[in-house]
Amino acid sequence: MPRLILCADDFAFSPSVSATIAELAGEGRLNATSCMTVMPNWAADSALLTGLSPQVAIGLHLVLTEEQSVTAMPGLAPSGTLPTIQTLERQATKPGLPLAEIAAEVEAQFDRFEQAMGRAPDFIDGHQHSHALPQIREVVLDIAARRAPEAWLRTNEEALPALLARPFRGKALASAWHSRGFRAAAARRGLACNHGFAGHYDFRGDYAALFPAFLRHPGQAHLVMCHPGTGARGGCDRGGPARRGGGIAPPAARADCRGSGFDLSRLNAPSAPIMSGGLKALILEQRPALLRLLVARLGSHAEAEDVLQDMWLRIDTMVDRPIDQPVAFLFRVAANLATDRRIAMQRRTARDSAWHAAQPRAEELPDTERALIARDRLARIEGAMAEMPERMQTALRLSRFEQQPQRAIAETLGISVSGVEKLLRRGFRKLVEAVEDDGADLHDRRRHDDEGTGG
Repeated sequence: MPRLILCADDFAFSPSVSATIAELAGEGRLNATSCMTVMPNWAADSALLTGLSPQVAIGLHLVLTEEQSVTAMPGLAPSGTLPTIQTLERQATKPGLPLAEIAAEVEAQFDRFEQAMGRAPDFIDGHQHSHALPQIREVVLDIAARRAPEAWLRTNEEALPALLARPFRGKALASAWHSRGFRAAAARRGLACNHGFAGHYDFRGDYAALFPAFLRHPGQAHLVMCHPGTGARGGCDRGGPARRGGGIAPPAARADCRGSGFDLSRLNAPSAPIMSGGLKALILEQRPALLRLLVARLGSHAEAEDVLQDMWLRIDTMVDRPIDQPVAFLFRVAANLATDRRIAMQRRTARDSAWHAAQPRAEELPDTERALIARDRLARIEGAMAEMPERMQTALRLSRFEQQPQRAIAETLGISVSGVEKLLRRGFRKLVEAVEDDGADLHDRRRHDDEGTGG
């Protein structure tokens, strides 16, 4: 069943807008609102959000355009007023964007949210969707992963058939275009996003009449934005344009949504804790996103598949208690396993280099002596392998002689891919030691021969 998120943007735009949004949320006609913590009335208006149902998600509406910044930004906002979205869009496509200033501003807006609400936001989006612009998105996602890892982030990405089936296609297409790649970038950090986005509107027509069209071709976590409330900022000490009403669906809309098969619970509402058996089902459900994360981290589809299989085999041993946020947990596990695999890949490269470096060059040995040494080395290797445990011998044979990938070896031996890696690492160490001992013996024999000749 698709989940519907009906979100009122711009809480704290003005006291009257805040009051309207809080009233609608209290009546159950909204289940999300995003807050402009840059506004001077934010701290006072935030009190209106206390006592709302836990099913109403309260998010951070990052502001990087047209308002006054919280922090000093001599590069982006030398006058104190942030640039227009058009100016910021142009700057985001070029080098020289003051990312350190933007990061400090985003941190300050997070601070203001936490000071007023006593917790991290449930979700994160941006005024005029500026949080999804190139370069800026990396800053926002990095800070969100650190300060609100359980939050979801807004993306305007949408399938073309869905965009064409809804009103204001031009706006929707432009919005989806500038968000392209955002969901994948969030997934690389273990962050979730909405799936489906609608609500583009010209602030002049009848929003209630348009609302059913916003529900066409919904995604699995379908976000519809709205902008209720009108009027000037009577209670604010900052300048700025008066707000034109963005409408809100009438009271019947929520009943209509339920009748259409929508789940109106929060996107990241606390769910029942999941143990390892449920996590395996969740791995299957999240497999495409997990695989994208691992490919991005490892640069290899084959390595990513190996890590995902390793995760599947090991998940039972990783969990000894219920997991409250299972999806976020799986993405953290995948990211940690990817880091372990990168380290293992580096060690494997170093080990192979050491193996090849230990081999004598052909020109260093006479033909007869080379044959003798080769037979002696082979005997030493065979002796070293004979002393190894059977599984280690099998892993080495399948890897070196039959050129099988580690995933296939893991299936043959009935162990995890990381278990195969450990067997190979220990086995190669024993073989290298045997070859190095061989080289020391060869040096001793040469010295003995030289001394005999000299005598």
